[in-house]
Amino acid sequence: MDGPPNIDAAIGEMAQKLDLHYRGLFAESVRDACFKKCITRPGDKMSGAEKACLDSCSQRYADVKELVAASVGPIYEKIHGMN
Repeated sequence: MDGPPNIDAAIGEMAQKLDLHYRGLFAESVRDACFKKCITRPGDKMSGAEKACLDSCSQRYADVKELVAASVGPIYEKIHGMN
């Protein structure tokens, strides 16, 4: 960043807050989607199949997030002249 130190610090703090907010939204999205997909009969305990489904579902979400970030990151950097 090329601005005065206080502006740079404010921008950095805002970026951290946005990142934290995004992570929360992502976790919420994964939880909601995977719960709807995997939990067929809510009860006191999850079955082994439900646990396996939740694990697989959340891992797919993480994999897709990484794939999208890897695809979009270079485009974002090119557009904003970061490289």
